[in-house]
Amino acid sequence: MENQKNAFLIRVLNRIIHLIKSLSSQKLVFFSKISDNFQMENLTQKFKFLISNRNNSSYKYVLALSFLFCFKKGKKKYSFEEIMRFVIPFYFNMTRYKITEKSSGKPPKVLQNISDYSEKKHLRYLCEDDFKYLLKQNEKLFFACPLNCFNNTALSSFEGRNEFFSYSMKEKYIVLSEKFFSLLSERHARELLKDTVFLSLLKFLEKYNSIPNLYTKLSGSLCKKDLKKYKELFTNEKSPLFSDACGICGEKIGKNLSIDHFIPFNYVACDEIWNLIAVHKFCNSYKNDRLGDERTYKKLCKRNKKLYEITEDNPYFNFLKQELFDKFPTYQSLKKEMDDIYASCRSVGYREFSFRIQK
Repeated sequence: MENQKNAFLIRVLNRIIHLIKSLSSQKLVFFSKISDNFQMENLTQKFKFLISNRNNSSYKYVLALSFLFCFKKGKKKYSFEEIMRFVIPFYFNMTRYKITEKSSGKPPKVLQNISDYSEKKHLRYLCEDDFKYLLKQNEKLFFACPLNCFNNTALSSFEGRNEFFSYSMKEKYIVLSEKFFSLLSERHARELLKDTVFLSLLKFLEKYNSIPNLYTKLSGSLCKKDLKKYKELFTNEKSPLFSDACGICGEKIGKNLSIDHFIPFNYVACDEIWNLIAVHKFCNSYKNDRLGDERTYKKLCKRNKKLYEITEDNPYFNFLKQELFDKFPTYQSLKKEMDDIYASCRSVGYREFSFRIQK
């Protein structure tokens, strides 16, 4: 009997010991997770601080975005060319939409080089040959500056290391640190950092640009919508916008109707009625991304003013109310918006084009 009691007590003690060990192990895991989370949060805050602190150009922002957009699961090492496949199209996008920065009186060299090349070649899109040329011209220029902005420990004149990555200018690669790699492996953290860097870059660029829809243009999410819903406005005789004459050449449109943006879509980045005109398809292509001159702009204003003269019994009143009047209750409020956008568009260098808008 005594032996059975002893055996029972031994089993109980063993279970208690096992339970204590199990709880201790769980506590270690728990505190280890807290420590890891703290380190990740600390690294995140350091990254945000370095990105937003003391920037004379957009280089550091764009390098940071390249890490976030080029990141691939399981991959730590990236060549300079892989990074530049984000950088060059990003700056090309800026030149396409006339987004600039002149913190020292002139744009940074990489942006200026891409802008000059784009203008010389009249580029609307980048092909592989364009990328290769711009890579050779700008790779060294771009990496020479922002790599040194991350509190580096210099290993040599060509190499460096910091909390986020190590790099070699000679071998042309970047390797993410273990902690930064772990942070970027978390999709939520990566998306949060994207938003943070984008907002910081927007704040920086807003000092030099007053163009509309800056975020949409920078993020590459700008795309033209189908304008078919506006077609009836220009073809139905009961519509206050009816016109059978091309707003560019003045000839009869017939079945070749196209709807064009008076102020280029690449600039306004929206499809608002006040900025739409009826034109031939060929004339629309011929005009391209050019802006109407001041004489024809006044005619456009006169046409838009007449829209505020229609009454509620007009079959298009409710549509115009939803599309125009709710946002601009009076012609004066619309005119102010038009004047601001038109003046801003001219100031950034859009070429002018003469229209023949019908009276």
